[in-house]
Amino acid sequence: MNFRKVKGIVLLFAFFAISGLNAQEVKTLTLEEAIQTALTNSTTVIKGKNAIGISGAQVMGAYGQFLPDVNLGSAYSYTGGDNLLTVTSPTFVSSQRTNITYQVVSSINIYNGMANRAALKASLLNKESAELTLERAQQQITLDITQTYLQVMLDKQITEFAKQNVQASLNRENQIKELVTVGRRAQSDLFQQQSQTSLDQQFLINAENKLLNDKILLLQKLRINASANYELAEVPVDESPLGAEYADEATLIDKATSQRFDLKASQRTQDALLLYVQRSRSGYLPRVSLTGGMYGVGARFNKLYINGVNSLPAEQRSWGTQLSDQMYGAVALNVGWTLFDKNVTRSNVAIARINAANAKVDYENVNLQITAEVKQALTNYRTALQQIITSQKGLDASQQAYETLNGKYAVGSANFIELSNAQNNLLLAKQNRAQSSISLFLQKKVIDYYLGN
Repeated sequence: MNFRKVKGIVLLFAFFAISGLNAQEVKTLTLEEAIQTALTNSTTVIKGKNAIGISGAQVMGAYGQFLPDVNLGSAYSYTGGDNLLTVTSPTFVSSQRTNITYQVVSSINIYNGMANRAALKASLLNKESAELTLERAQQQITLDITQTYLQVMLDKQITEFAKQNVQASLNRENQIKELVTVGRRAQSDLFQQQSQTSLDQQFLINAENKLLNDKILLLQKLRINASANYELAEVPVDESPLGAEYADEATLIDKATSQRFDLKASQRTQDALLLYVQRSRSGYLPRVSLTGGMYGVGARFNKLYINGVNSLPAEQRSWGTQLSDQMYGAVALNVGWTLFDKNVTRSNVAIARINAANAKVDYENVNLQITAEVKQALTNYRTALQQIITSQKGLDASQQAYETLNGKYAVGSANFIELSNAQNNLLLAKQNRAQSSISLFLQKKVIDYYLGN
């Protein structure tokens, strides 16, 4: 067998093998999988979980303020020199000695103006707020991924419409060429059709480019490799209207205000900041604490002269004996009251009150936002519902008009401009119908999101 033929066969098999491998690398991604991937990989979710971890650590620290502390201290020192003692009779002492001291001290707060209690309650509220904020963030990510995924689905449909449109233009262009050849059509019709085909091809290129960009955007939001070959599964679009329970606007607003995680988080934040006002006011009140400790000391003299006489003992007690015997304990009840702290407490209370007032404004804004969002979502839903009907009528009419004019053009009773306009109108009607279908499906998701479902 010829070497070139063998080489060609090998290359052919290699091509099919690589093609099969690439085909195996195509991964199908459903909407549910995309949402779960986003909820796992999203930076917002990761940071939200970290915020919960921080608030949990703060709660643990706030609990710890009710417990006694324990401190262990020790010191090793060397002293030497001359001292004149005059407690009784003047005595001149020259010494060098090594000292070891240790202490174990514990104290517990009894009363500090309820600052610890306010801080604990505030920490618990902040933790709840962080958890609720994460829940709302997850709902927002779910809606965002759904919207982006559906946009890719719409792009795929528009791209398919564009391909069909280009194919129709190419078929007509070939027919007109034959008719021009036999003298049944004017040359100008061919030029016009070629121009129309070129415009249709440009529209297809733009549609394919938008599909690719939106797909990359989706993968970017999912934080997965955009160079991987993913195929997005089709989503069954439900065009049925919502139930009767969605008809009463006031009831839906009440439902949203009772369910929305962001409103609950804002309420927890406001309550926590009010507790910070109470904690700051504790600076005006007295503080009571109980302290207890055990102290031990030991010393060994290297030199000891008293009034010039060597008084160093022949034998000194060991370190262990001294440190175990020479101990004493102390217990103290401490009461303190700062009468003037240079307006530190007053300043802290003023700042805490302003922060609480700002939190109240934020809470009221979320309430107003919920009302506006529910109203707007219902309006957009009703509009989308109407667009389903009108876009279907427009598609039916455009389809009939195109088929009619195409038949007339074939027998010479309609001009090219009329047919071209009918074809463009049909393409636009297909886009409107697909867009209105996905828009209605998405608006129902938006309503649930604004209700906090």
